[in-house]
Amino acid sequence: MDEISNLIDYSQEFSMPDKVTKNFVDRVYDYLQEYPLITELNAKFLTVSDFENDKRLNKILELLNKKDNDSYLKGAPFTNEIASIKCIYNYELIGDSLSKVASILGKDYLKRFPD
Repeated sequence: MDEISNLIDYSQEFSMPDKVTKNFVDRVYDYLQEYPLITELNAKFLTVSDFENDKRLNKILELLNKKDNDSYLKGAPFTNEIASIKCIYNYELIGDSLSKVASILGKDYLKRFPD
């Protein structure tokens, strides 16, 4: 298994729902139980224009944290390969290595989409 397969599953995609439902949050939570982060590469709901203040995104994060003792944060760490990558991550699992994780994701992105 390569590093990327421990971080993200591109086959599981999530779009921004019209309304944040328990079912949607449960799907995201189940994903985050298997992988330590979800990014804009497979979660289109993270591509909102106002990442910090989007009400639906903040509601998703709030409900995830209610399920798992405030373990999740959102961020947009910079990478050397692509400017930044928006994500929600389990800080207990990733913590200080978020910039390393972002670099791995950036390199993988360039492999998948070289142009």
